[in-house]
Order: sequence, then structure tokens, then C-alpha cells
Amino acid sequence: MEFEYTDKHRHRSKVYIGAGLIIAALVGLVVFVALRLANDSRTGRAWRSLREDPLAAEAMGMPTDWLKLMAFAFGSAVAALGGSLTTALNASVFPQNFEFPLLITVYTIVILGGAGSQVGVVLGAILISVLLEALREADDARYIFYSMAILGLVAALRLSHKLGLVLGGTIAFGFAGHALAEAIDPSWTAGAPYGPGRLADWVANWVIIPADLAGWIAPVSYIGLVAAALALTLIKGRLRLVLLVPTIYLAAFVWENVMLAKPESTRFIILGVILVAVMIARPSGILGERRVEIL
Repeated sequence: MEFEYTDKHRHRSKVYIGAGLIIAALVGLVVFVALRLANDSRTGRAWRSLREDPLAAEAMGMPTDWLKLMAFAFGSAVAALGGSLTTALNASVFPQNFEFPLLITVYTIVILGGAGSQVGVVLGAILISVLLEALREADDARYIFYSMAILGLVAALRLSHKLGLVLGGTIAFGFAGHALAEAIDPSWTAGAPYGPGRLADWVANWVIIPADLAGWIAPVSYIGLVAAALALTLIKGRLRLVLLVPTIYLAAFVWENVMLAKPESTRFIILGVILVAVMIARPSGILGERRVEIL
């Protein structure tokens, strides 16, 4: 029985590896054809002109309706190829496979990579796919969350004394709050963090993790975090730095007690946050092309 199970496992692994290689080859072929068509053909240049300014393209005598139909047909062919591969890999397709979270994922990939850039979209797809898989495990998700928080602070405050004050104040605020909560009621800090790891052991001594989280704490803390984040956008000066410390700690509390408990919902919440951040910081995406409007 053990040898039979091993043979089946190896056969299944070979099937998945073979399917992955076939999909990678087809994706490479589609990307190659799309790049050549968009950059080295008259049709691709016409599509670019039509995208930038339809009125100017029509005034130059381009068949805009025909070009739109060609673009729609090419996109539909690529979508049909992707659907065929998905069906063959999953052996079945149901409407539940194409619900709203998938739409969020696709939009995030396009906006992160950059609309109008094939290479950017491929890069966005790789980054988002790796991120979604990493967020399945609590330990990996924890490293991603705190790394993104530190990088966000560095981007907002630069390498200045303000960054040191906020980081030091947040760490001190956490340890002080943890010690105060433990002194009031030991059960408030008796909970165990989700997932193993050294970072989880450190977080258990910094973030308040109750042994039994009351039902009202999760929604109240989550709504409070959203309200605090919105308030920070309206406040300026030193008061913003002061309020940033408890807001960051509240975010850590929500992450450890609420979001890690529901990894499937958390994954798409993180995608939404990335989507909003990229749209604010760089609307054109990582490798996106800036639109030029002719007036």
C-alpha cells in the first residue's frame, strides 16, 4: 500500500509539472505574439493611436470600428485559450469559480503591472500570485504584513528622525500596553498567536492577544482602524505623528486577532489595500505607460 501511494503521488506530481510547463510555454508564446503585434506591426501602432485619441485616429482615416473589432477578437482568443487551460487543469468549471474576488485579483494585476504594458501585466500576475500563496500561511503572512508596514513608514517619513520616533514610540507603546493589560487581567494576554515562528513568539509579547476574544471586539477594532486611518489623512503636523503610533499598534492588534483568523478574506483585503495604494502613488502602475491626451 505504501509503494502504491508513493507511485500515485509521483505520477500526480509529474502530471502537475508537465501541465505547468505546457502552460508556461503557451503563456510565453502568447506574450511574444502580443509584444510583436503591439510593437512591430501596423495594426499595433494603429491600436496605440486609437487608445490615445480615438477622434484623432478617425480624423487620420483609420478604420476605428474595424480596429476595435480586431482588438476585441484578439483579446477574446486569448481569454478562450486561458479558459480552455483552466478547464483542462481543473477538470470542471462552475460559476462559483468566477466570483467577485477573481475580479479584484485581475484588476489588481493590471493596475499593479500597468495598463498598456504586457510585461508589466505579466510581472503583476507573478507578484500577486506569489503574494496570494504566501498569505495562506500565517507565519509568511505575518512577515509580509510587518515588512509592508515598515516599508510604508519609510516611504512616508523617509530616513529621518521622524521615522525613528514613530518606530520607537510604536514599540514602546506596544510593550507598555501589553504589560498594563497583563497586570489588569492575565487572560487578556494569554492567547497564542496564529502560526509558529520566531516573529510569532516576539509578537506574543508585544501585541495584546486575549485568550478568549469577545465577539464585539473584532468589528469595533476593525471599524476603529478604518476611522483612525481616515483621520490621519485630515490631520497634519506633530499631531499626526503622535496619533500614528496608536494607529499602527491598532493595525497590529487587528492583524493578529482578526485578520489572521480568516486568511481567505484577509488575502483579498490586502489586495484591495495594494490596489488603492498603487492607484494613489503611481496611477500608471509599475511599468505602465502614461496616457497622452491631444486637445
